Amino acid sequence: MAPVGLTDRRIAALPTPTLEQRQCDHWDPAMRGFGVRVSYGGKKAFVVRYRVNGRLRRLTLGPYPDLSLADARRKARIIMGDVAHGEDPAEDKQARRDAETFKGLAKAYLEVAEKRHRSWKEEKRIIDKDLLPEFSLRLLADIRRRDVRELIEAIARKRKAPVMANRTLGVLSRMFNFALDREWIEASPATRIPEPGEERSRDRVLTDDELRELWVNLESLAKQVEPADEDDEDVQDDGEKKAHITPATAQAFQVQLLTAQRPGEVRSMKWADVDLESGWWSIPGVVAKNGQPHRVPLIKEAVEILKPRLKAAGDDAICVFENRRGAGSVAHRGKKAASALCK
Repeated sequence: MAPVGLTDRRIAALPTPTLEQRQCDHWDPAMRGFGVRVSYGGKKAFVVRYRVNGRLRRLTLGPYPDLSLADARRKARIIMGDVAHGEDPAEDKQARRDAETFKGLAKAYLEVAEKRHRSWKEEKRIIDKDLLPEFSLRLLADIRRRDVRELIEAIARKRKAPVMANRTLGVLSRMFNFALDREWIEASPATRIPEPGEERSRDRVLTDDELRELWVNLESLAKQVEPADEDDEDVQDDGEKKAHITPATAQAFQVQLLTAQRPGEVRSMKWADVDLESGWWSIPGVVAKNGQPHRVPLIKEAVEILKPRLKAAGDDAICVFENRRGAGSVAHRGKKAASALCK
C-alpha cells in the first residue's frame, strides 16, 4: 500500500517548534524530497531538497497557504526533473536574485564575456569606469531608457567623447540583451537609443617618403645592442624619460610592414607557425582577429629578418619576437615589450 502523503489537514495540524528548535521540516512520505518547513511562530512554507554533485541543497517553493499544496507538488516535480538533467535550481535562483541589480548583471555578463570575447577587458574597463558608478546597486527593473540616454549623452557632450559614448552604449546593449535572454528583464532600456558619435574610417596613410624614413629608423633600432641594465626607459639630458624600443620590437614593426598583417598577429608569431624554407607563415584562428586560420606568404626581406632571429633563438624559444640577452635568458624589457604581446 502506497504511503499517504501530506494533506491540507495534516499540514494544518503540524506542531509549532519551540524556540530552541526554531524550525522543523516535515517530509512527504509519498514524494521524496518534498515537504513543509514550520518556523518558530507557526509560519509554514513548502520546501524541496535534493543533491547535486554530492551537495545537499534546499529550495523554498513558497509560503503555505498562499501556495496551494497541489501547486507546490507541481513545482517540486519540475525542480526534480531539472535536477535529474544536472541542473541546480537553488543556484539558478540565487543567480537570478543577484542579477536583479546592475552589479549582479555585470558580474554574470563578464564571466561569460571573458570566455567568448577578446574585447572583454575593454568592456570591463568601461563597466568599471562608467557603468557601475552610475547603476551599481540599481535594480534592473528600475533602469529606464531615459537613464541610459542621459548617461550616454553626458559622456558624449560633457566629456566630449562621442566615440567612447558609442562604445559604452554598445556594452550596455549587449549586457541588457544578455539579461533578456535569461529572462531577468522584460525589455532592454538600451533599445533604439541613437549613437551620439559619428564613426569615421581612418583614411590617414603614410606617404612614400614617410615609409622610407620609418624603415631607416627601424633598421637602425633593429641593429642596436641591448643595454646591460633592466630599465624600460631611457633618460634624456633634460631628465625626461622616453620609451625604449628594443631591436625585437623594431623587427616586429618591419615584418608588420612587409606582411601587411595586424600588430597583434605579428607580435604573437610563434616559430611553430613559421616555415622559412617554403616562405609561409600560418596564423592560427585563435590569433587571427576574425577567428579564421590563414596563411601569409613571407617575402625575401621578411625571411632575411627572421632567419637571424631563428639562429639566435634558444631551444626553448616559442615566440619569434622575444627579447633575449646573454645566454638566452628572456630580458625583463622583452617581457614588457614585444614578447609581452606574444600570448
